Amino acid sequence: MQSLQLFEATVEPGSPLKADLGRPPKAEGAFAWPLGLLLSGLALLVSGAVLAGLLVAVVGVVWGLRERDRVEAAKRADEEWQRKMICLVCKKSFVPAA
Repeated sequence: MQSLQLFEATVEPGSPLKADLGRPPKAEGAFAWPLGLLLSGLALLVSGAVLAGLLVAVVGVVWGLRERDRVEAAKRADEEWQRKMICLVCKKSFVPAA
């Protein structure tokens, strides 16, 4: 058995194992647009367009929360991948019991 991280480093780049057992993609948090919507909604609220301001602000908040959840899910997938081991005989990966 070997750590999946070490195994992945030794596999050739074109190998099908690299695609199956490779590191999960990292998710970069793009919070500029949701924050911009939130601030625009607040500006609309202050200027008197209450319904439009609330709508834009809520969309910004929901988008920001979904973005945060996406980044957290990618972090959890990467942490699980780092804990995984691989059986060098059957090439199956697993998370060892604590």
